[in-house]
Amino acid sequence: DANVLGMSALLAVLAPILFALAPALRTARSAPVAGLHETGARSGTSGRIGRSRRGLVLLQIGLATALIIVSGLAVRTAIALKNFDLGFPLADMLTVRIDLAEARYQDDAAVRRRVESLTTALASLPQVRSVAVATERPTFDSARSVNLRVEGTPLDDVRRTAMTSATSDYVRTLGLRLKEGRAFLETDGPEAAPVVLVNEALAARDFAGKSALGARVQIGGPNAPWREIAGIVSNIANPDVGQPPAPQAYVPFPQQPERAIVVMVRTPVPADVLTFLRSTMRTLDPDQPMYDAKTMQQVDWDGLSSNRIITGLFVALGGVALSLAAVGLYGLTAFLVAQRSREIGVRMALGATLHDVLRLVVGQGIRLTIAGLSFGLVLGLLLGRAMASLLLEVKPSDPLTIASTLGILGLVAAIAHTVPAWRAATINPVDALRQD
Repeated sequence: DANVLGMSALLAVLAPILFALAPALRTARSAPVAGLHETGARSGTSGRIGRSRRGLVLLQIGLATALIIVSGLAVRTAIALKNFDLGFPLADMLTVRIDLAEARYQDDAAVRRRVESLTTALASLPQVRSVAVATERPTFDSARSVNLRVEGTPLDDVRRTAMTSATSDYVRTLGLRLKEGRAFLETDGPEAAPVVLVNEALAARDFAGKSALGARVQIGGPNAPWREIAGIVSNIANPDVGQPPAPQAYVPFPQQPERAIVVMVRTPVPADVLTFLRSTMRTLDPDQPMYDAKTMQQVDWDGLSSNRIITGLFVALGGVALSLAAVGLYGLTAFLVAQRSREIGVRMALGATLHDVLRLVVGQGIRLTIAGLSFGLVLGLLLGRAMASLLLEVKPSDPLTIASTLGILGLVAAIAHTVPAWRAATINPVDALRQD
């Protein structure tokens, strides 16, 4: 995008100018005597210059800590999403969308005939374990929300529920577990008594403390038929990931046909079955298109694409922040050691040991690191709380993420401080005293 690229280029040019301008203006406003007071062996290690340098490095550590905490939370969420139980197996399932044209399928009978011919043809294949047709893909599509009223309750006592119209082999094809009662039968046709299957979430909400099996419900409004609950099936995951399973009702497709359908086939060879389905559809109705043919695993992968992008972005930002913090810590420590070379030489000439010099240099770096980590921890917790709605099965204050972040940054800081400190400890006191 030209606007994004243009703004990025502008910021890349302005940032170094602004960061160079700040110290230049500060130096220009400084009195000469004050500048002379900050020259010498410890120039840049104290006073305003030293405080500003330490402040920038503290800010680098804090921002790196916050970004790595957020990155860790995003990665933990991505792992949880990958291993998330949808309530049905994804493997070996082909799905294809078909929108039956109203001009050619003008009534429910025509829709039923076409769906029956498709399922019969697919079921005849030896590679097909089972086949079903429904009005949407489970979990990844939002089912139609309708009113539901339990028989014997007031007219205004209605609740919302998701409703899916599905053929007789839907429960077996999808892999739902039948908890009570029965699944749909081939005999649940338009002339048979209206029935419905409900999931455990609906049964628990509307029939708490008693069995829902055999009860009658009205789905869709006051003019809809009363349906007997023939079975209770297991829950599937909520389309709004992270929310509890939604109440769901399933009605027999022959009793409530729809033109927009999804054909679902359990098969280990989805490509071969898709070829056969296309050939069959060309034979039955050459002008009827099919689209969005995907395995359920592909649907799952596509559904998590935005999460993968966000996770990758956070990880990249965290890596950049970690690199900047490491470079900043190393640069500042090396600079301070160079500025204090004469002082270190004097200390060593007076009897300071290797351990004393290491403790002097590393100790200053540790204090700066602890301050930066504390600031970053608070900022990271605030950012984590702000993105709580995007997290799954992980809390904004996840101990593992926080401990890992502090451990990684602590290790990086230790390395960044130890290398210059070791160089300082190996300074030749005579060479150090000759400086300045």
